[in-house]
Amino acid sequence: MKNRGFTVLEALVSMVIVSMVVVLLMQSLSQVLGLRERVLRSEREARIAALQEHWFRDSLTAAMADIPEGIAPFSGNVRAVRFLSLDPIDGGYFAVVEWRILDAAGGLELAYHRDGDAAPVVVLRGLSRAAFRYQDREGRWSDAWPPAPAVPDPSEVATDALPRAVELVMPDDSGSRVWRVGIGAGPALPLPIRVREEVRRGAL
Repeated sequence: MKNRGFTVLEALVSMVIVSMVVVLLMQSLSQVLGLRERVLRSEREARIAALQEHWFRDSLTAAMADIPEGIAPFSGNVRAVRFLSLDPIDGGYFAVVEWRILDAAGGLELAYHRDGDAAPVVVLRGLSRAAFRYQDREGRWSDAWPPAPAVPDPSEVATDALPRAVELVMPDDSGSRVWRVGIGAGPALPLPIRVREEVRRGAL
């Protein structure tokens, strides 16, 4: 019996089949690599978002109470919050810091600024809306700190130097992202400072 090789037609069919298998494998590999890239990008964005929120939380949790005429009494409105922090995000143990919502070409930006620095550091970009809110010891939320008293009394010493909590609300089309931070120190001025302020104002 004579051995016979592949005919031209059989060789062509084999090449077509091998080519189709290679194309399918390349498409599958491309899909797997694309999926891997999306997963890595999502993971990287999640890590960055967690780090940004961590900076915000750490600096605010370490806010210190100060008298109204002090270095930097805690103050804020819907666009900015300024305070003394024992844990500024750029190092050190004590600094006057400010979180600001800035207008930019691509939307709003959340920026961090430390007194003495030349320019704020942009932490978040592309926000459609954003606003700060402040919670007092009774659980009421307001758009400013210190909240305006119902009946101002110039002789009264403000005992709540810090809010109980601060939140940054960032609503967008996919819902509302909220960074809510409880202030580590108590809201009231320390007792020795309150007594000193009462004496200075002539209330004692």
